[in-house]
Amino acid sequence: MNLIGRLKMWGRPLICPFDQILGYLPDGVSSFDIGCGTGYLLARIAATKHPTMLGGIEIREQLINFAQARIRQASPSVPLALETYDGLNLPEKISDFDYVWMIDVLHHILPRQQASALKAIAKKMKPGAVLVFKDIDAGRPVLCLANKLHDLVSAGEIGHEISRAYAAKLLREGGLDIIEGGARRMWVYPHYWHICRK
Repeated sequence: MNLIGRLKMWGRPLICPFDQILGYLPDGVSSFDIGCGTGYLLARIAATKHPTMLGGIEIREQLINFAQARIRQASPSVPLALETYDGLNLPEKISDFDYVWMIDVLHHILPRQQASALKAIAKKMKPGAVLVFKDIDAGRPVLCLANKLHDLVSAGEIGHEISRAYAAKLLREGGLDIIEGGARRMWVYPHYWHICRK
């Protein structure tokens, strides 16, 4: 992993409210992470929440391999299903999971595809499953600029953030009920989240 990748891995917990959003997760359920990256979230779940099964997708095989090793270090025996994602076809196995996580992924999707991406995720989820959705609030444009610069340096792209209210609209239109939510600024990053049930 290159230097930028290592810095991202080290710094992510300092700028993202993982502890708050993990507070919505009960013990002993299964979790699937869309855009699992280096596996930080799933490893935290493995180490603290006694999951029955973990899964995730990511577009780069190198990240999948890194995530798998990280999760296995946290919990050698938890059933684990990670795979590379082609960016188009969500795996059917999402329907096997109680909780689905989408953390800072939507702003990497082109605006014209965001609504359909959320609908596709909701369609794959089983009835009663929960989507934990978190992103950066475009409704706070000055702070949102910091995230754009962050993504430009770390990912070589400019994000397509949307506001908290517009995200709620898309999630509802996609077939999900919002049951809880919140917002928190960490450093210069304006986070928000919606907890949704199918």
